[in-house]
Amino acid sequence: QNLLFLRGEEKRHSVNLGNAVDDLRNKMLWSPAVMGRLPYVLAYAASGTKFRLYAIHPEDLSTKVILTQIGRELDLSKTMDRIELFKWVIQVARVIICASKQTGLLVFDD
Repeated sequence: QNLLFLRGEEKRHSVNLGNAVDDLRNKMLWSPAVMGRLPYVLAYAASGTKFRLYAIHPEDLSTKVILTQIGRELDLSKTMDRIELFKWVIQVARVIICASKQTGLLVFDD
């Protein structure tokens, strides 16, 4: 069985980050068959050096999704924002491991 844990949308530098966010929202339909029992899916939008992390979850009982931004927008041309992204990657890995254990699909051995 496969589950979707992380979804991303990337655009080239000359494209507004909002376009990546819109595509993230519009290209995804919530499907329990794909998402399993997960209450949300982590997602990111990136354009050039701009980066945002999101939680995607269903809108009521429909297949439409809601994006909830996690943290602030990062500018990866800045050293401190690159360090913050690295910390986020570690946290996302922890969430994926926890979610995989809760769904019975172990991605990593203990």
